[in-house]
Amino acid sequence: MTGGNASASSASNASVYGNVFDNEPATTRSVMRRANGLGSSQTCERTAYGATISGNNGAFGLAPAGVNNGLFLAPIVVSDGGTLAGNGPRGELPGALCSIQSGVPGVVGLGIGQISGTGVYAGKTLLRLQVVTRIDGSTAQQGTGFIDITGPWREA
Repeated sequence: MTGGNASASSASNASVYGNVFDNEPATTRSVMRRANGLGSSQTCERTAYGATISGNNGAFGLAPAGVNNGLFLAPIVVSDGGTLAGNGPRGELPGALCSIQSGVPGVVGLGIGQISGTGVYAGKTLLRLQVVTRIDGSTAQQGTGFIDITGPWREA
């Protein structure tokens, strides 16, 4: 899935539009064209199943999870132009995973590193990436995103 970042405004915005681990509205992302291949570039929405920033969202409570001492991870979904509610999902960002818990940086650390997957990701190596958003002078939010570096990301 080829895509990029866009803004409907000429005003600068310090929110991190290139950050795939932070939800942004459909006016800040774009795909080359809709999945049917017709037309030109389209704005699109990307979401990590309800998380506003990976690893800093309380949707599934604090990390680590009390039931298994692990992390709840979810794929990141991209719309087929416009919003997910209006146009449905186009697909998932291969290998990119979002944590839908809060406090993840305190559990896995800040910066970049590798961790071993558990549960459905057992046997995989995950690259953890520090995520920071809202760097415009307001309060920064820190989280952690994950990339499955073991693969395969797609079936042949």
